[in-house]
Amino acid sequence: MALAPIALTFSAWGLLGQRPTTVLLIGAALGALGVPLLVGVASDGFRPWGLVVSLTAMAMNSVGSILARRWQGDLPVLHTTCWQLLWGGAALVVAALLLEGPPPHLGPPQFGAIVYLSVFATAVAYLCWFGALAHLDAGVVGVVGLLNPVTGVTLGLLVGHERLGATQWLGLAIVLGSMAAVQAHAARRRPTTRRREAAPPCPRPAGGG
Repeated sequence: MALAPIALTFSAWGLLGQRPTTVLLIGAALGALGVPLLVGVASDGFRPWGLVVSLTAMAMNSVGSILARRWQGDLPVLHTTCWQLLWGGAALVVAALLLEGPPPHLGPPQFGAIVYLSVFATAVAYLCWFGALAHLDAGVVGVVGLLNPVTGVTLGLLVGHERLGATQWLGLAIVLGSMAAVQAHAARRRPTTRRREAAPPCPRPAGGG
């Protein structure tokens, strides 16, 4: 999933015509390098099919996000996000019933977890995701996604009292540095892009030619 910013960048280039900048490409590449340093890579039990499935899921998610942005048209982000989650959830319910059978008995803690995952980790998160894609370049949004492993490691430090080695601290610095550089570069370019989009077309010279 550390490659998701790169996949989003090139998907947006091919499908939306969002040409990536050099800073964005370098930042996405450094982020992809920093995440394995941060979370580590398993040295045993490697399964090629697992890698193939993971890369396929990442590519499908990237292309699907860009297509959702392309096909959104003038519809509000809230409407399109709700419909996507509705149909996606219905498909998952069918798959769960076929593969897992009826749901087990759920107590109050389990219902609380379901509510949290449904409202905050899914509905609010996807609304923010597609809202960002509607206003920012996809590669810039993808680099922000690198906060996922950073958040996990931070929670491990604060809640699980874990300790990071030198390599993990280096990975954390690379990820945060690449994110900061990409966001700062995007913030500098945004006023110029808005002025270019708002500028009226140049009048055609009299007499044609």
